[in-house]
Amino acid sequence: MSLVIPQTFIGSCRRLLSKKLPKELQGRLFVPDDHFYEEYLQEKNKVYALEDIAKKIATWLDIRIENCTFDFFRPRQIGPPISYDTAGLYFEKPETILIHEKYKHDPLSLGAILAHEMMHLYLFRNNIVLPDSHENELLTDLASIEMGLGLLVLNGFQRVNHWWISAIGILGGWFISGVKTSGFGYIKDIHYADLVGNYIRKKKITENRFHGAITPRAVRLLKRSLPISKPITKNRFLQGKQRSHRIYTLVQLLVIAITFLALYRTGVLGALWERMTGKDCDLPLYILAQEIQKKDDELSNMSHPFDTKIIERLRQERQELFQKYENLQNECGIKPTPKNLNL
Repeated sequence: MSLVIPQTFIGSCRRLLSKKLPKELQGRLFVPDDHFYEEYLQEKNKVYALEDIAKKIATWLDIRIENCTFDFFRPRQIGPPISYDTAGLYFEKPETILIHEKYKHDPLSLGAILAHEMMHLYLFRNNIVLPDSHENELLTDLASIEMGLGLLVLNGFQRVNHWWISAIGILGGWFISGVKTSGFGYIKDIHYADLVGNYIRKKKITENRFHGAITPRAVRLLKRSLPISKPITKNRFLQGKQRSHRIYTLVQLLVIAITFLALYRTGVLGALWERMTGKDCDLPLYILAQEIQKKDDELSNMSHPFDTKIIERLRQERQELFQKYENLQNECGIKPTPKNLNL
């Protein structure tokens, strides 16, 4: 769930956070180093790796988490009201943070979710809580920015293109848009990025501080509110992600090209184009052919010499129908076959 929140609410939350949060912890920026994501992937025990990332965030927030449990969950294990889209959970007593198991092998998303859930933990411990649950979620999103975790969350925002669904859909004559944005928290990714950019500018944090440590998508989102260049990615994990994305894009284009070539060679593409443009030739041609055949039958029954004018009129009408038939064949790109009409 993502919302566009009123500026008045943002202002009141910022004033509350500025008053309640420790001054020495404000105005900083957490920047994932080369090993932040890489070490998580290399560790086979993902629960242990999850705890290790949580310790790094806890050190940044200056809190202890020895008594907090970290683990992965499946929605069906917990049941309603938890849905499949629930990314993370925080329970106050006993302190527990759970991450959806589908993010177990996605450190970028996992880092963003964990940052949000650990802000819940931090705010609850410090009694910085709003009575309304939705407002409290928004406060948590804003607190993650004010405590310098904005880039970690931005790195988790991803745009997923299920191109293969579109390719398969085309075979059936449908166009299916398979693009969606994956975000975490209650604020839309573009608005969250604007808030992070405003925070960086307000705190006078230079680009060199995070140069090359964020994803290309995070850079594009930040450019809306922050004049930054396209950084050269120094983070080895992000370099690998970029290479994988380029290879994935090339494979995507190759598969789509092969699909369209196959459709063209088999004539399916032409049929789909006719369906899309609404040009259906079979039925109109059939109707015209039937009309011509009726005129032929009427002419064959005309034998009396006084029927001359009627015969002339029928021949004229038949000729007009036949001309329409030929014109429609030309429009549809069909080779004329008058023999089939006994013409």
